[in-house]
Amino acid sequence: MVEGRGEVMSASVDEMLSRVRRTPDDAEAYCALGRAFEAESRFAAAFQSYAAAMEKDANHAPAAFHMGMMLFMAGEYEDAAAMLGHSLELDPDNAVGWNNLGVALEFMGQPQSALTAFTEAYAFDATMDEPPIHMARLRFALGDIQGALDVLDEIKHLESSRVDVCVLRVSTLSALRRFEEAATLADLMVGRFPGEARALSVAGQLRLLMGDVGRASELFDDALAVDEGAYDALIGVGSIALDKGDVEKARLYFERATRADDARFEPYLYLCTIAFDKSDFRALARWSAEGLERAPIHSGLLFFSSIVMRNAGNNEGAEKSLKLIIETNPAYQPARFGLAKIYLDFYGDDQLARPHLEESIRIDENSNIGQQSIELLNQIAQGLIHKPLLPTLPVRFRPSVHRRLPLPVNRPGFAGGS
Repeated sequence: MVEGRGEVMSASVDEMLSRVRRTPDDAEAYCALGRAFEAESRFAAAFQSYAAAMEKDANHAPAAFHMGMMLFMAGEYEDAAAMLGHSLELDPDNAVGWNNLGVALEFMGQPQSALTAFTEAYAFDATMDEPPIHMARLRFALGDIQGALDVLDEIKHLESSRVDVCVLRVSTLSALRRFEEAATLADLMVGRFPGEARALSVAGQLRLLMGDVGRASELFDDALAVDEGAYDALIGVGSIALDKGDVEKARLYFERATRADDARFEPYLYLCTIAFDKSDFRALARWSAEGLERAPIHSGLLFFSSIVMRNAGNNEGAEKSLKLIIETNPAYQPARFGLAKIYLDFYGDDQLARPHLEESIRIDENSNIGQQSIELLNQIAQGLIHKPLLPTLPVRFRPSVHRRLPLPVNRPGFAGGS
């Protein structure tokens, strides 16, 4: 955990209890007692001590800071952010406080606000490692790829000692399609960190993206030899198997990936594809539902869920899912076609269907879906809309997770020592 400012760190609990008895109205004494309890991992007692300090002085910045940390450890992220924010009102140039506020905000699902907090931390103390790493990671996640690289350029000195910085830079260069630079750094990274599954996995994903399947397979195997639960390596092996038509091997590796990282959605998308290709609607229902628990507005997962609902006769639910896709991702062609099919098959309304078919064609008229959209428009023109032209949704596609490399970096963590 982070050390605050101005507290006694080495005193024992007994010494601090004696101090509190001598000066029962001293907020600093209660705060120091809290730190002593923390040093002995007596966190409930530490929290009570910080709360007592705040009762004595509501504007005691160190007590507010540490109380915010205790709340975070208890999973009370909103209360933690509020308390850390209060500590920063009292001590606004506390870079560690800004960093840790950013962590709390990110756990609350507020990445843009978290990025602002990390930026403040970096402005107050450019010698800290964590804030710029968080800044680069969040800029990447929010789509500001060049901005992520700009920050990484400022901390290149960390690449020799931090595998997460190397991984992030390789991913960023790849997203900018600077593949040769990314490959050079990836090779150096594997050499520097030969026992790091993250380094091996992201290097393998890069080689797969560049079309070097053989080398990618070697790197994935090396990663899994180091860590049999290396998530990105499992995804890589599974995707190679799927491309080669070894569906059973692919399924096994994707299922292993679901157990390796319970928070990630990618394996569920692949498993949905496998189930859909087999017309296994029971499995499709399971994998789409579990995937949506992790990525509630992911276009591909929502689309697969809509297929399950249509197969079960729940056209209203399918329509709702497809409209949500279009609301969040207007250029997602399968949703345009799927919604048009509902309007035609369920409502018999070509006026509702037509704009979605036209938009599908505009997105990509040469794709399988684009060609089916053209065919449907032609059939509408011939007055065939009341016939069940295509009773199912014969849309075959495989999701791609290789357009941008994954980011197997550490989840957000606090700055400072223990």
